[in-house]
Amino acid sequence: MKSKHIRTLVFLLLFFAIFTSQILHGQNRNTQSYPFFSHQGYVVLLTDLHFPYKQKTIERLLNKITEIKPQHVFLLGDLTEMGSNEEFEGLKNALSIIEKAQIPYNSLLGNHDVRWSYVVRKSKVLENSDSFSKGLYEVFSKEVGNFIFLGIDTTMYFQHGGHIGKAQIMWLEKELEKASAKGKRVILLSHHPLGGPVTYTDDGWKIIDLISKYDVIFAFSGHVHKYDYSGCYNGAWFQTLGAAKDGNMSVLSWDKENAYLWKYNVDSDSFQLIKSIPLEKKKRRMIDATIKLMETSDNKVKLKVDYIGAERIRILANGRLIYERALQYNTQKFLTYEVTLTNVPKSDFSVLLRISVVGKDGIYQRFFKLERAENRENNVLKKAWTFSLEDTIYSKPAVFEDGVIVADYSGNVVFLKDGKVIWRKSVGPVVANVEVISQETHSKICTREIVVGDLEGTIRFF
Repeated sequence: MKSKHIRTLVFLLLFFAIFTSQILHGQNRNTQSYPFFSHQGYVVLLTDLHFPYKQKTIERLLNKITEIKPQHVFLLGDLTEMGSNEEFEGLKNALSIIEKAQIPYNSLLGNHDVRWSYVVRKSKVLENSDSFSKGLYEVFSKEVGNFIFLGIDTTMYFQHGGHIGKAQIMWLEKELEKASAKGKRVILLSHHPLGGPVTYTDDGWKIIDLISKYDVIFAFSGHVHKYDYSGCYNGAWFQTLGAAKDGNMSVLSWDKENAYLWKYNVDSDSFQLIKSIPLEKKKRRMIDATIKLMETSDNKVKLKVDYIGAERIRILANGRLIYERALQYNTQKFLTYEVTLTNVPKSDFSVLLRISVVGKDGIYQRFFKLERAENRENNVLKKAWTFSLEDTIYSKPAVFEDGVIVADYSGNVVFLKDGKVIWRKSVGPVVANVEVISQETHSKICTREIVVGDLEGTIRFF
């Protein structure tokens, strides 16, 4: 009996071992169907969920994420449709599936998350030691493998378009310096496209100007719901991503030599390679340039370009093409090209020059702001003075005591007379309105009060 029981036990154990082996072998075959599984690491990028719109589609994507188990998940804004508390609570419950799978994630806000909602969801104060401004943003810096992912907040309350702001540009430059000191490559993430092939921000060009000094390999964005807009600008590959609400997600993977971008759709249930980029900066950056303004006046602008790997130069002034020529092509050494422009449009205010040096493998761009003034007698508008705020103007200016009170998006209120600062206040997070109220007392004395309201519902009287 004992011998029979032993034989039965051995048979059962052998059967279990074979059955388990077949299951594992089947799982291994499934694993091999995803090429990035053999890479050193990979993360998932999700944008434009618009929860709870097409909720079942979002749930299918989240289930897929738990299946492939990335090192991290990054959400690029428009997390909800209307930005309500109920929508955010529902999304939090939906995301619990990847939390239970112990997959970490970071998220950015999109215009749908802040445009209609009355809730102030931004939580991080970016304070500059050399400035009075305090910007309220929702940003992050996350290190994964040999990369640092920098989440940039482009949203403005009640607005469809995007804005970055001076405080955040300074924060970004500091983060880029930290990454450079660590020898880490940078991936930029934002909701609104920052520029290059397409832009939905008023100051994203400042980031393109900035990254030419650093090792930024990708700049990913959402908002447009498509993979349509891409290109290499100042050494970084700019790419818009498809919307999660349409069943799309993206995977960024890397090995020793390259980084790879894959797109996935729940209906086809397959990963398609979009782009591979060499990790080594020299291999990735086939075009480079140094652009200097040598002389500027009301009549002409002279510039000098030292370039390598370029075929054409293209110059736009305030968005209008004013110059384009072919360049001598050379990939072995830097060449010099000089040009004097005599057709820069005249303006009572300023002209933004975008100078693009175009090659087979990308574009190098620099931006220059020219302050111009034209004082002809027949001018209707004549510039009296200028003043640069820390951020974009948000509220309507108010006239006060022969001066003007203006407020910017970071909540800074400034009283100006003839372009000079009389006083300034920081009231943040975002100034919604500035008004001046006049009252006459019984003794015929007129008193004036300044009323400032912000998005937290606070009203201040000065």
